[in-house]
Amino acid sequence: MRAPRSSLAARLAGGRRREAPARPDLLRPGRFLLVAGENGHDWCEAAAELAGTWPLDVVRVGHLDGDLLDPRSTWTRHRGHDPEGAVLVRPDRFIAWRAQKATDATARLSQALRSLLGQ
Repeated sequence: MRAPRSSLAARLAGGRRREAPARPDLLRPGRFLLVAGENGHDWCEAAAELAGTWPLDVVRVGHLDGDLLDPRSTWTRHRGHDPEGAVLVRPDRFIAWRAQKATDATARLSQALRSLLGQ
């Protein structure tokens, strides 16, 4: 399944918002993108911890709170997880892995990346 395209509003300093680029622009060449729900703080911490080892970026997306806002709930309807969950998107925009909850986030994310990269 490919990550859906949606228009998101980026949350800027001072509470100002702007329209962010569609999801493919968030994916940097050769890097995975972990997209956490609005309550996915544990996933963001896990991704930050693993980013030195793996080609990994992270963004938190939510209807009311997050690095990127989804005011129309387009991503929220398609993400397939709770607000505490996350999806891992491959560099080719295919969803490679999904987690409902952030229980043991660092170990689970590391295992998913090792599996995807054949290590």
